[in-house]
Amino acid sequence: MSQAAGKKGKGPPKKNDDDKNPPAKPTEEKDETSSNNGDKKEVKEGNGVDVVKPPSAGINMREVASKILVLAQKGEWPAVEQTLKVLEKLVAAGGEDTVTVPMAGILDPTTGMTPLMYAVKDNRTSFVERLIELGSDVGARNNDNYNVLHISAMYSREDIVKLLLSKRGVDPFATGGSRQQTAVHIVASRQTGTATSILRALLTAAGKDIRLRADGVS
Repeated sequence: MSQAAGKKGKGPPKKNDDDKNPPAKPTEEKDETSSNNGDKKEVKEGNGVDVVKPPSAGINMREVASKILVLAQKGEWPAVEQTLKVLEKLVAAGGEDTVTVPMAGILDPTTGMTPLMYAVKDNRTSFVERLIELGSDVGARNNDNYNVLHISAMYSREDIVKLLLSKRGVDPFATGGSRQQTAVHIVASRQTGTATSILRALLTAAGKDIRLRADGVS
C-alpha cells in the first residue's frame, strides 16, 4: 500500500465561528417626532432640538380664571389685580388655542356667585369693566336668583349701577330673588343716601314702561 493511500483523507474545511451567529437585524430608526413614552414632540427649526409640546393655552387661561374666582371669594383684591393682568396678557397674546372670553361660566357652584358679582358686592368698580370684557355674564344669576344689577342695587353701588346700565345685556326690567323684585323695587326699599340718585338712574334707563307693581303681585 502506498504511503499516500495509508493517510487519512482530509475532511471538509472548518466553518468560521462567525458563520454560527445569525445575521444581526437592522437597527430600527427612532421616530424623531415622538418621545420615549410615545408623546408627540415638536422640532424647533434651526437647532433641531426636540421639545415636548406645551399644554394648551386655553387650559392655562381657564386655570387662571378659576384662580380669580377663588381670590375674589376671599376678597383678596390686590391679588385679583395681579392675576387679572396675567389673564389679560394671555388673551392679548392670541394664538391658536386662545380663549377670548375665559371668564365665561366661571362661578362658585355652592352659591352661584361669579367673580363679577363679588366685585359688584365689594364695590370694586375698576374690576367690573375688565371682567365683563373677559366674558363674565352680566345676566348670570346666583343661587338666590339675583343678577349683578340686583346686587349693585341691593348694596347701593351707585357708580356700578350706572356702569352696568350702559352694558348690553343688562335689563332694568329683570326681576330677581324669591319676591321677583326689579332693581327699582330693591333700591326703593333701601334707606341710604345714594338711593335717590340710583333710583333716578334706573328709572331713566327703564323709561316709562317700568312696571311699579307691588312686590310679588302679577
